[in-house]
Amino acid sequence: MDDTAMALARLGTQRRKLVGQIQRVCGGLDPEDLLSEAILRLAERLADGMLLPDHIEAYVVRSAKNLAADYFRSPRSREHCFDPSVTEHTMVFAHHDEPLHHDIETAQDRALVRRALSNLSQPQQRLLIETAVHDRRPRELVDELGIASAAISTAAHRARKALCAEILRLILLRGEPGCHPHAARIAARPHAPPLHAARHLRDCATCRSNLEFFHSLTVMMRR
Repeated sequence: MDDTAMALARLGTQRRKLVGQIQRVCGGLDPEDLLSEAILRLAERLADGMLLPDHIEAYVVRSAKNLAADYFRSPRSREHCFDPSVTEHTMVFAHHDEPLHHDIETAQDRALVRRALSNLSQPQQRLLIETAVHDRRPRELVDELGIASAAISTAAHRARKALCAEILRLILLRGEPGCHPHAARIAARPHAPPLHAARHLRDCATCRSNLEFFHSLTVMMRR
């Protein structure tokens, strides 16, 4: 079996997981249909000579989201737009395609970060929002927080590390039952993931796939 056939066969074994990923961001369309169409289009392009994507699972999920975006841009959707931040459709007129396309494409990634952020302490959340979202420097927060700029910088650095650790913990919880104990170990040491958990993230095929999916979507969000 060549690499292409093996990659497509691997998609078949991960179908349930891929359907679950698409279902959360497809705006009420049938995730099974979207996934099948995405895999079919991938197979056709590979047959035409396209190189095999590095992260085939992320590629297929993104393709399925593109199909959903195309549907909601079309007259068939009757101007129904899906807001990934809520569970039901929102009736609005769609005059701009790209924001809708971006929302559908990155909804799962953003949901993971939002959940990880909400699990941090209130002071950590505030620091991250002020420094990372609003791009404020530590010295601009001295009067509001009542502490020195250097202390704010250190606390913000620790908050970023805690956020990264929490994202890793949530990714582990998405894995198989054998992955979950490592999530508990990370929760116990949020500033420095323990060695056993780091090794598991590197060696476990499921967790490695989830990490690659998250990283690939993060790269897509920056384009």
